[in-house]
Amino acid sequence: MSVNDVEGGAGSYGVDDLADFLIGRWSVDRRVEDRLLNVKHHFSGVAEISYERDDIWYRETGVFRVQGAELVSAQARRYVPQSSAVVDVYFADGRFFHNLDLRDGTWCCVHLCGSDRYEGETSAHDVDHWTTLWRVTGLQKNLTLITHYRRRAG
Repeated sequence: MSVNDVEGGAGSYGVDDLADFLIGRWSVDRRVEDRLLNVKHHFSGVAEISYERDDIWYRETGVFRVQGAELVSAQARRYVPQSSAVVDVYFADGRFFHNLDLRDGTWCCVHLCGSDRYEGETSAHDVDHWTTLWRVTGLQKNLTLITHYRRRAG
């Protein structure tokens, strides 16, 4: 499965200026499928992406619905520009996560975290819509996370 499969064959949109593309407010809709527990979860929220000094910060807040419960959720990532088209993505605590280059419209990467393997794909569909797909496998994990981002007005 790829992002374009999830999007019903939506094509990719090449991004030469990643900061210009990312900066703004985004509606976030994430589906999480846990195949080990045979359950599906859902996150709905907002991501604010903005410059702070020389870096770009991604800050997400919203509600995560897990087996009937609603939990307030927040996370942050720091994007460090390497060029106008490439950023390195770090967790808020400073650990490296992955790099991102959408010049061809789609980017794939792998992040190893202990015994867990995160295989990611990010695809820009147009100036106002992008999607990420993560497959997470490990000793006690078998997850698929699909996140849709849509630019918000204002």
